[in-house]
Amino acid sequence: MRNNNYCLYDYVLKNLNLSKEFVDLIKYEIDKRVYFYGNHLANNYEKQSKIKIYLYFFLKTFFFLKNKGKVKKDIPMIISSAYFNFNSEFEKNNYEISFPEINVGNRNSYIGNFQILLKYEYIKFKFKNGNLNQIMSAKFIKTIDNFKSELKKHIIQRDVKALILANDMGFLEKILIAIFKEINRPSFIFLHGLPSRYNGLDDNRADYLLVWGNKIKENYINVGVNEKKILVTGHPTLSNKFNNSSLDSLKFSFENVLVVTNSISPIPENSDKVILQDRGNSLLFLYSIKNVLQKFNIKSVRLRPHPSEERSWYYNNIDNDFFRLDSENIKDSLINSTLVIGPTSTLLLDSISLGVNYVVYEPTISNLSIKMFEFVPPFDKSDSRIIVSNNETELSIVLKEKVVHDLSFINDYINKTFDLSAVFSILR
Repeated sequence: MRNNNYCLYDYVLKNLNLSKEFVDLIKYEIDKRVYFYGNHLANNYEKQSKIKIYLYFFLKTFFFLKNKGKVKKDIPMIISSAYFNFNSEFEKNNYEISFPEINVGNRNSYIGNFQILLKYEYIKFKFKNGNLNQIMSAKFIKTIDNFKSELKKHIIQRDVKALILANDMGFLEKILIAIFKEINRPSFIFLHGLPSRYNGLDDNRADYLLVWGNKIKENYINVGVNEKKILVTGHPTLSNKFNNSSLDSLKFSFENVLVVTNSISPIPENSDKVILQDRGNSLLFLYSIKNVLQKFNIKSVRLRPHPSEERSWYYNNIDNDFFRLDSENIKDSLINSTLVIGPTSTLLLDSISLGVNYVVYEPTISNLSIKMFEFVPPFDKSDSRIIVSNNETELSIVLKEKVVHDLSFINDYINKTFDLSAVFSILR
């Protein structure tokens, strides 16, 4: 179901006496309250334990006190939430890396003092547990303004050189981007996966967008993102992984098949629309794959839910003789597989890089995915090099004939080298 013209966000924006900037700032958190529910999702907002919230706050306080003396005040600092080993490139160039918020157990520092930590944790607690009417009150707006002011002051005092984020949709991410624009220091978004949507709004709030390859840059330009702000950097772990010898010998057999779930998005992935999804389609996806695989006399496969999903929900709703839940770390899981079947995902690249073929299966409903998404490159069949099956007949043909992707597409989506020289030139 899709409803773009009448939803909670639009109604609040049009009918309540709130600024567009404030409503946009809290949108992601309100979306969590409204859409992040159901037993199919791990840690969903409707079964949160306040005891766990308090325990996690205690752990954050512990790690703040433990790590606060480790900040190297004599070297330049960058705030970064970028994934993979992206940050190590900056550490090699003598930058101190701080996280936007405390990641329990991580060795890196946190940008902020104890007072800022308390204020942010209070805001987060209100987002999770407060009355929605209170969250949209003048008092709460003042609380957020005070938090932003204190954080901005601290960033200026610490002389932070740049901001690098994995996304630009969250509350804290938007606060930080606004601060860095106000103090005229560069902000960057570094993609954490192949985009599942291109809309010209999301991933476009910071000063610069760092993408893995030229084709991704082209896709963003096609939806209106300024070409000059898009920098092609390659990928810190996948660049240099695709050599001819590994590409010529991809595993494609039925001895140890891994199936990846088609997970429901816990929070809307598009800021410009609401896409309502049917969690039953996550099960439909698996039943459809099972129906095809049994025709090849495959008796059982391994099943890997997305990290955001509740494994027990699948266990209680699928054939546990056919689908055996996989519990290995992702790298070992892929290496031990002889074939991977799943939806549009960056796992396509991870699997291929480890020498295992990845069959893309995306059953369609009225030309949309079963998550009600429009398909985007490279999964929309606009590039004949990527094989996407949209129904059981197409999936059967791919499996029977062992059809593989033309892997020349990889160099278009991931540069052969990982190079941050353009970023460093901006920082100088």
